[in-house]
Amino acid sequence: MLAPMAGITDQPFRQLCCQMGAGLAVSEMVSANPKVWKTEKSKRRLIHGTEAGICSVQIAGSDPQELAFAAQVNVDNGAQIIDINMGCPAKKVNKKLAGSALLKEPTLVEQIIQSVVNKVAVPVTLKIRTGWCENTRNGIEIAKIAEHNGIQSLVVHGRTRNDFYKGDAEYDTIKAIKQAVSIPVVANGDITNAITNKQDLTLAQDAIVKLGANSALTITSSSNKLDTVIDGVTIDLTQAQSLGDQPIHISITQDQESSKENIQSFVDKFNSLTNGITSNQYLKRDNMAAGLARSLRNDFQGTFEGKTLFSVGIEFDRSGNLKIDNKKLEEAMATNPEQLTSMLTGENGLLSKLETRVEPFTKSYGLMTDKKQSLQASLNIVNRQQKDHEVSMEQVYQRYLSQFTQMQQTIAQLESTMGQFGS
Repeated sequence: MLAPMAGITDQPFRQLCCQMGAGLAVSEMVSANPKVWKTEKSKRRLIHGTEAGICSVQIAGSDPQELAFAAQVNVDNGAQIIDINMGCPAKKVNKKLAGSALLKEPTLVEQIIQSVVNKVAVPVTLKIRTGWCENTRNGIEIAKIAEHNGIQSLVVHGRTRNDFYKGDAEYDTIKAIKQAVSIPVVANGDITNAITNKQDLTLAQDAIVKLGANSALTITSSSNKLDTVIDGVTIDLTQAQSLGDQPIHISITQDQESSKENIQSFVDKFNSLTNGITSNQYLKRDNMAAGLARSLRNDFQGTFEGKTLFSVGIEFDRSGNLKIDNKKLEEAMATNPEQLTSMLTGENGLLSKLETRVEPFTKSYGLMTDKKQSLQASLNIVNRQQKDHEVSMEQVYQRYLSQFTQMQQTIAQLESTMGQFGS
């Protein structure tokens, strides 16, 4: 596979490489900015009709729409693969937030990939580095974004942008990136011949995990994330073990702090909702809004799984706000966490009850919609009345203006007549 090199991999060079056995030769980098396409050099780079073998064209830029347009233009001119450059370390490219500078902007990376993939009907590939610098090696993150958004294969230069072409390529990092995604990953950097690089370029293998003291159960995975071994538990593999190493023991316990934080967040949002209704001078006078607030508070009464919410530390204070008794809640978590979970999120739990309560209000044809339509109808009537009033006032004004004008004319005539008598 021949990598794109500006000023080197022109069409004759690519044809020669394909004749000598290259399976894929990628074009020189083409700018996505159409303003620079008028030069003779750019015009030659946009010609792909006589390409030898599969025609892969690399584009570079930072604007998602420009890149999508450039991709389509090159496809129309014969490109069979579009490769997006996010690996070029050149300062003049990075100053425009193109090339490897994009690695600092994962959100923009995703927007670019989505825009290009959705625009063309040919495979889209991506060229990256391991990161911007030593402290921001985010190649795995970028690779996952690429895979999730339709990139068909990935080329990774085993250096950060700040490394340029110094030092040794990070084949371990490339291997980690390969293990994190399922799309093909091509290693780039320091590839001088097949023999010297054979050791570094061995294919990544599936992770192998043995469970049990006697290794009775063996699990294989194409990634370092195991999420099917234990229900509700994800295991991230970070280091391989050698034969004879001590087994790793995993203890699974409930994350009480996270559970308490989630319950507290629910309590805060509930209080914000009900206080927002009762403290608003307009909403508290509205029967529907005030009734909803009362009903939501009433839904906390009664029993869930044979116990009250008060018994597990969820209760109302004197001001009507929901609060948590941490001692009771921690005790419920410790003694019977399954019952607490069922009380809150079970089929007949609190959240199910609240969802049933608010459904008539929130559904597309529900009470909120009816209320909105009713208010809008009233507003429309007021607006029409206002317009009618304005028209009526205009008519009155015009009538009085006409009468005033006529009166002025009459006075003028009288003054003229009186003047004649006086003379």
